[in-house]
Amino acid sequence: MIDRITGKLIYKAPLSCVIDVGGVGYVLSISVFTSSSLPKIDSIVTVLTKLMIRQDKIDLFGFMNEKERQMFDDLISISGIGPRTALSMLSGFSPDEIMENVSNGNIEQLSKIKGIGKRTAERLYVELKNKLNIKQTIFTPIRDNKFNDACKALVQLGFKRNDIEIKIANILKSESDLPIEEIIRKVLKER
Repeated sequence: MIDRITGKLIYKAPLSCVIDVGGVGYVLSISVFTSSSLPKIDSIVTVLTKLMIRQDKIDLFGFMNEKERQMFDDLISISGIGPRTALSMLSGFSPDEIMENVSNGNIEQLSKIKGIGKRTAERLYVELKNKLNIKQTIFTPIRDNKFNDACKALVQLGFKRNDIEIKIANILKSESDLPIEEIIRKVLKER
C-alpha cells in the first residue's frame, strides 16, 4: 500500500492533483478541502494516500490529514457509498461536521450531498453512529424512555430497530410531547 506521497505539486484542481515524485507524476483524486489546503504549484508537498485496486481500475486518493483519511475509510465501508461519493461528502463537510451531523441525527444535512438520498443518509447515520461510537445526544432522560418504549413496541410489530430509530428521533425532535401511541401511529403512517 502507498501510505503517503512527497513530491512537487505540478497540477491541482478542485477534485484532483498531480504530484511529481522522481519524474513520475501520480494523479490523486482529492476532496475540495484537500485541494484548498494544497500549496501553490511547484511547491513540495506531502499527501496521505489510500490506494484502491479494482478489477478494471486503480485509484489513488489523497488527503491532507489523518482525520480526513480515516473518515474516508469509514464512509466507504458503508454499503452503497463508494469512493467518489465519500469524496463528495468530504468536499461538502469536514470530518468534524460529518460527525456532528451524525451525532445530532441530522439526516437532512447528510442527504444534501450529491449521490446521497434519504435512505442512504439514514443508513449512513445508523452505521457511522455505531462505528464512531457516537452516543445519541438528542434526547433528554424524560424523552429517552418514550423513545425506547416506542422502539420496543414497533420492533414487536415487525420493524427493524435501526430503521425506526431515525423516524422516532425526527418525530420527537419536532413534537416532543407526543404520547407513545401517537409516535407509533406517525411511524406506521410513514411506512
